[in-house]
Amino acid sequence: MLTLQSQDTNYFQQETNYQIEVSLDDEKHEIKGTVQLTYTNHSPETLTSIYFHLWANAYQSPETAFGKQQLRIGQTRFEFADPEDRGGYTQIAFRQNGSELTFTYDEEHQDIVEVQLAQPLAPEGSVELEIPFTIDIPNSYSRFGHVKQSYQMTQWYPKPAVYDANGWHTMPYLDLGEFYSEFGSFDVRITLPKNYVVGASGTLQTPEEVIFLQEKVVETAAYFENGGGERVSRSEAREQDEIPPSSTEMKTIRYTADQVHDFAWFADKRFKVQKSEVTLASGRTIDTWTMFTRAEDWLWKNSIDYVDRSVEWYSEKVGEYPYPQATAVQSALSAGAGMEYPMITVIGYSGNAESLDMVITHEVGHNWFYGILGTNERDYAWMDEGLNSFYESWYNKKYYGSSGLEEAPRFLNPDTTLTLDQLIYLFRANSGLDQAPQTSSNKLSVINYQLGAYTKPSLALQYLKGYLGEEAFQEAMQSYYETWKFKHPQPDDFRASLEASTGKSLAWFFEGLILGTNRLDYAIQKATVDGSSVRVVLKNQGDLAGPVLVQTRSASGLSEGRWVEGFEGTEEVKIPLEGGTEVLIDGDRVMLETNRSNNRAVLEGKAKPIFFGRATGLPPGEQSSIYWLPIFNWNNYDKTMIGVLLHNYGIIDGPFRYALAPTISTVDGAPTGFGSLRYRWLTGGAFQKVTLGATGRTFRMNYNFAEKFRTRYYRVSPYLELALRSKQNDRFDHRITYQYHFLGEQVGQFDAEGFQGVEWTNFDLHELRYEGANASPVDAFQYGLELEFRNYEDVFGDSQSYLRLAAEWQQNFTYIRGRDIEFRFFAGTFLSNTQREAGGTAPGAFQLTGQGFGTTDDYAYQDYFLGRNDNSQLWSQQVALRDGGFKNSFSQPFTNVAGNSNDLLLSFNVAMELPKKFTLKLPIEPYFDVAYSSNRQPSFTGDFMDQLWWSGGLS
Repeated sequence: MLTLQSQDTNYFQQETNYQIEVSLDDEKHEIKGTVQLTYTNHSPETLTSIYFHLWANAYQSPETAFGKQQLRIGQTRFEFADPEDRGGYTQIAFRQNGSELTFTYDEEHQDIVEVQLAQPLAPEGSVELEIPFTIDIPNSYSRFGHVKQSYQMTQWYPKPAVYDANGWHTMPYLDLGEFYSEFGSFDVRITLPKNYVVGASGTLQTPEEVIFLQEKVVETAAYFENGGGERVSRSEAREQDEIPPSSTEMKTIRYTADQVHDFAWFADKRFKVQKSEVTLASGRTIDTWTMFTRAEDWLWKNSIDYVDRSVEWYSEKVGEYPYPQATAVQSALSAGAGMEYPMITVIGYSGNAESLDMVITHEVGHNWFYGILGTNERDYAWMDEGLNSFYESWYNKKYYGSSGLEEAPRFLNPDTTLTLDQLIYLFRANSGLDQAPQTSSNKLSVINYQLGAYTKPSLALQYLKGYLGEEAFQEAMQSYYETWKFKHPQPDDFRASLEASTGKSLAWFFEGLILGTNRLDYAIQKATVDGSSVRVVLKNQGDLAGPVLVQTRSASGLSEGRWVEGFEGTEEVKIPLEGGTEVLIDGDRVMLETNRSNNRAVLEGKAKPIFFGRATGLPPGEQSSIYWLPIFNWNNYDKTMIGVLLHNYGIIDGPFRYALAPTISTVDGAPTGFGSLRYRWLTGGAFQKVTLGATGRTFRMNYNFAEKFRTRYYRVSPYLELALRSKQNDRFDHRITYQYHFLGEQVGQFDAEGFQGVEWTNFDLHELRYEGANASPVDAFQYGLELEFRNYEDVFGDSQSYLRLAAEWQQNFTYIRGRDIEFRFFAGTFLSNTQREAGGTAPGAFQLTGQGFGTTDDYAYQDYFLGRNDNSQLWSQQVALRDGGFKNSFSQPFTNVAGNSNDLLLSFNVAMELPKKFTLKLPIEPYFDVAYSSNRQPSFTGDFMDQLWWSGGLS
């Protein structure tokens, strides 16, 4: 169960003050330095040890928490990195008063150590530690690293873990999931070759370096004035921006910073530099800097304006910027578009000016939500990313109307009123795949990290702002900032601050939207005009009683409407008519409504209750949707078929879904086609969702050339599927499915006088399956276990039955990045079979190779075949890889099919994806299949080798 965490009345936070001297060896890609740390214990407890983060050790091996997470999120570059390109601490020691201290590595995480103090550290006492260290700088796989001689020095020094009222927060380094650090001061001296340009947290204290940067500013201005900064491709930019040799002369530069909880620096010999300043409302002046390479300098030409504007924006909306400078650098970054540190941010490639502005604004904004309000980003990422994303979105709306990304849904439907953030939320929430924002970072899937940490909290704050009104919202947020700046607020502190400022209970916001995945769904049941007002009956059909906005709409637009406090059940409200012809729930789109098809009532005139659209997409507003698309099918018996696909499968899922595809054969106009429908429930407990549905289809299955008649089959399959709950961050899912198949096929009738027409033969079978899959990018696997039961009559009218059990395991072994050896194991046996010893292939037999022959192979008509019963030419070569998994087509219809078994089948299949350089990037794989097919026919006299089958070749 998730809970909100709060501070008690005895709030405390520890204090860390650093003096660091470090030197960079850009030939060895190594830093060597010493940290002089003064650690002050403001807790009520006496400490005998201090935990430290050695986050550079995250890059030592794929077995670290970082390495394992890389695979979970689908990244394989670090997994297959050369060992010499990884990095970590090669030397570290902890000393107190000149004596070596004992330290031990965490059993699970090599980037966490516990340092035993020489003497216990009493409350309000301080200890001074000396920490010499050496680090091999890794290639850029995440935040800390280098690309050639461009350096990103983040999470680079030994850092004490946070100790607060909840204890020690020891956490390994992760790519998805950020940090939690103690406030203090930094005095940092960096020694490196003289021609490096450095951007860093803190204020530059070295006069010679100030002059050096001013010269770079002049050079950069001249570069642009003389025609520099033309747009080129990235490869051209790299050619034009080769890294120059390092100076043989060294320099030492000094930075200081107060009331910060981290220190980062970036060094590149190619940086161009811009400088400006911002005057805040109080009269304080803030220096602003940008540093960038040729990579996208045509975009960075105006970057200093973006930094200036973002500092002004957040200072106005949240609270005044307290630091003396703000810097944005463009550099290599493997952890996303941008990353924040106190007073400095690093930005990757942007693509266009608006995107660059958005990322700079977002990352500069993190000085407030992460830098000044020092939240625990690992456990409560939404308090950092979500709040910051809200202000970034507000900024974008002011300066751009809506961002380019926000326009993405218009591609799906030019008339939709959805924003991209709303689309992301609805896509996940309506599929039951979302997770509560109050979920620790490492337990969120990749998509849900974006949704839970950024998107949903930002949308929820827009909802809250709409409900409270901008003025009250602003007062509440600014009060929170002033109360908790330079501290470690917890989620319940944020809630208590907002509720105290607004005088309202915000349980619906925190418990429903942040702690949970409750879904908001209000419906208009009835709306009637009552003089100059409208009486509206609302029903809460969701599981969240949040406030609801009711408005009218007329030709002139939306009314201001009325906010109604949240409720359960049904409630009648009265709002001014104001010339409206429609009543809407949340016409302004600020609520997190998950079903808008019930949000409208028409007061006069005609309205379109259903939106008809082509293919698929998004409904334009508060309507249900039917999508249509002309379709064409083909098989060798119906030939070309034409028809229409009608469905309601939009981008956003819903409980009820259907697809109907009636077609007709152009041979004789006979009806063909397929369809499906399903209803699903999002549930709790062991099942993530429950789905009840049915599929069906009918096509021709054969053509008799002698008598010139075609035969048909049909298949109708109702099913119940139980999706079992699994951890969303481990790429694994599994399910149980029961399916009942009702099937029919036409059979030609002949007697002594010849062909007498066709008759239907109907039968059914039961199927129960359990299947699972792990979609890891390395060593993926999937498996299935299936029971199938059938009662039937044979050709003599005798009652027969079987119960068959089949198990399958497919395992990929990734031997080099992007290339797998694929193994498959199959075992099938009959728990009972009245025709186990039949003198031929009986219904339900296991098959070496899956072909289309209805009587012997694809008896359940589960696959589509272009020439189902063809026994020659092209279409006879189509196979489905099931049972034995052989890739050969060597069976014949209506015969004793080679290799099939009424008893037992065991098979092993292997295929290898060759390195692309060997196949000219063509999808060619060598394969080998081997199987044992048991035959209990009384007349069978063969030995083991007669029942062993094998095949190999290229596929």
